[in-house]
This record gives sequence, C-alpha cells and structure tokens, in this order.
Amino acid sequence: MCGTTSKCDGSGGCINKTWCDSQTIPSGVNVADYQCVDFDRGTLPSAWTLKQVAGGMGAISSMQASSAPNSFYSLQVENGQGSGSAAALTWNGAGSAAVKSVTLGLDIWRVSVKGVPIYNGGWIDEFCVAIGSARACFNYEGINGFGVAYSSGGPRLSCGGTMDLYPNRWNHMELQISSTGPVELRGVDGAFLICNNDGTTVFPSSVVGSAAVGLESVGSAAQLDAYVDNVVLTVRR
Repeated sequence: MCGTTSKCDGSGGCINKTWCDSQTIPSGVNVADYQCVDFDRGTLPSAWTLKQVAGGMGAISSMQASSAPNSFYSLQVENGQGSGSAAALTWNGAGSAAVKSVTLGLDIWRVSVKGVPIYNGGWIDEFCVAIGSARACFNYEGINGFGVAYSSGGPRLSCGGTMDLYPNRWNHMELQISSTGPVELRGVDGAFLICNNDGTTVFPSSVVGSAAVGLESVGSAAQLDAYVDNVVLTVRR
C-alpha cells in the first residue's frame, strides 16, 4: 500500500505524487474539459501539441520549477524575416454544449528581458485562452510592457498595459474569457483587470474551447524566454 505522498503506478509499485495529484476537478466541469499539467514526470502532456516554428524552442527543463523537479521552458527568438517565432503548447477541446468560459491558471518565471521585443506593432503572446474564434492573450509589447489583448475573428483590440511580471521569480497568473464578453486577468499581488466589459458585447457561440501556453511572436521581435509550471485549464459549458 502506498503512503500519503505516493500513489500506485498501476503495476503494483508506488510513485511519488506530483503537484497535479493534489488538485481536484471543479464541481460541474466535465473530465474532458479539465487539464492539469505540472511537467513533473519529465514528459510533455499528451493532450497538448507543441508548436515550434522559426527558431522557437519548447522543452521540459529542470533549471526552474514552481513544483519540483520540472517546468516547461519556452524560447522565442527573432528570425529576421518578420514572420515571428513560437514555442508554445496548445490544447483544443470540443464538446456537445456551447462553452461558457475558459480559465487558465499558471505559474510563470520571467527571465530578464534581453531586448525590446517590438517592431512595427509586434508583440509576444505569453499565454492565451479562446472560445471558438474569440481569443484573449496576456502579452508583452516591449516599451509598452505587459498587458492583455483580445480579438473575435477581427482586429486585435488591446486592453492596455496592466502590470509587470517580477523578473527571475515565479508569478502566479489567471486569465479567463467568457461567452458573454468579459476578459479577466488576475495576477501579481492581486492585480486585477477586466476588459471588453461594456455590457453589450457577446462573443460568437462555440462548442470549442482552447488554450496556449508559451511564447509566440507576431512580427519580428527580440529574444524572450520564460518558464511555465503548474498549468490548470478549466472549460465550463
């Protein structure tokens, strides 16, 4: 019989519990609409797809960890062609009912910026949530700092700068998009932002919820990297 800090490995042995083993699915959420990823088994999550383009690199790393021993390391680099680069994990889930909200919580370690990643209006998305074509992202816009922007199949609308991420330490963040329009960000030291909350905007209905974790640039941008850990994704229908 396994102890309180371990669990059965399915073959009669015991393995240590990870951070995700201590988390529970929220009430009213389908199993298929819940994802917890802590990277502590040393592998990328099978339900997520790794996107690496134009010099971007994403991999398991033991250099930093919010919950030991591993995290996901994401490196975005300038490719010199202006088409952007990416190193991100993406998840998509379709169900039989329309999505009401998608909430993504995570810990992110900001590596000190190595340049100003902005060129001709470019930016770097750090993590995103979406309902169908309606997508909201926490991003970095160089001298404009960190902020949130969203789109619904049309032009990208910026909510403006909101906060800084403390460098060289873990920052807990939570981003949510809802079908009724509001995009909400909760983050460092209780910072809070609501945008697209004019009371009239409703995003197009969709049965598909999705999320992305890791860096992806739009336009040419200088090198930026980060570590991500303890990812919790919840889709409510």
